[in-house]
Amino acid sequence: MERQQIIEQLIAQGLLKDIKSIRQKPLEGDVSSDIFLVSDGTTQLIVKQALEKLKVKDDWYADTDRNRVEYTFMRYVQAFMPESVPKLIAANEEDGYFVMEYLDDSYRNWKQALLAGIFDGEITSKAAGCLAQLHSQAFKDRKLKELFPKNDFFYKLRIEPYLITTGTRHPKLIDYFFEEAERLQQREITLIHGDFSPKNIMIGKNRIVLLDHEVACIGDPVFDIAFLLSHLLLKKLYLGAKMGVLPDISRIFLAQYEANSSLEKLGVSGTGIGRLLLLLLLARVDGKSPVEYLDENKQNFVRTFVANNLQKDNVAFSSINDEWNDEIQKRFKQN
Repeated sequence: MERQQIIEQLIAQGLLKDIKSIRQKPLEGDVSSDIFLVSDGTTQLIVKQALEKLKVKDDWYADTDRNRVEYTFMRYVQAFMPESVPKLIAANEEDGYFVMEYLDDSYRNWKQALLAGIFDGEITSKAAGCLAQLHSQAFKDRKLKELFPKNDFFYKLRIEPYLITTGTRHPKLIDYFFEEAERLQQREITLIHGDFSPKNIMIGKNRIVLLDHEVACIGDPVFDIAFLLSHLLLKKLYLGAKMGVLPDISRIFLAQYEANSSLEKLGVSGTGIGRLLLLLLLARVDGKSPVEYLDENKQNFVRTFVANNLQKDNVAFSSINDEWNDEIQKRFKQN
């Protein structure tokens, strides 16, 4: 559906005033959806519509019904963590879009803060606590599978572009990637976000807000943990030796997650996190969705580090994290 038609529907529903006063602005940063801000001078709303072909270099397609998954996740989480997701205002399943609250300029994006060298332990702890509560609360819900029936979005948007593609591009490591891909597809433990990364976390004065829930599914909580940790480690690499004087937020994150969740019930282990973390680090260099902020020298650092560590017996997070920190400070002293 075209934007103008969506706006006309919102006016008909009384969510916006007369069309003459309407202003719209496309928002950047999301590769999988068309997102725009629409305002009538008084009310400001965000409209999100899933795209069939994602905005990346490689051919990457996914069913637009994931739009429904996203607003179902928002409704579900609002019941026990209402401040942790945007307020859902309207949803149109037939035309494939939904409307949510606009987070104004008082909110900061966590990714941008990290790239600027702002490593805030309090924000990190809040993000960890939020994820732990999501995993733990959903784990208790016997009706979860009714709300989130099995679909192939997680495969198409995470396993195939991150693990299968990267493994294929690294034949010597392919078995590690394919084995992990198979393991993740078999693990249905609790509700996971599926895209728990700093770019999808907005920081407000008294709240942090999770965005982009279209990959949410019943899966392995280790994925969300390792996914976030991979981003934190890559931000350290971006900053180079400067990160040595900043808090070790990756360690803070995992410690706070552990303090706020039941790891035994969720089946989370340091070794499981560590191996998946290594695979995701390489995926953010050579998968279908590479990070944009690493130069070739640092991309090669990731490739070498992952190849060396995947073959070790000890792939616990703590060992990986310590070696990553040490190597960055040795290799990138001039940053």
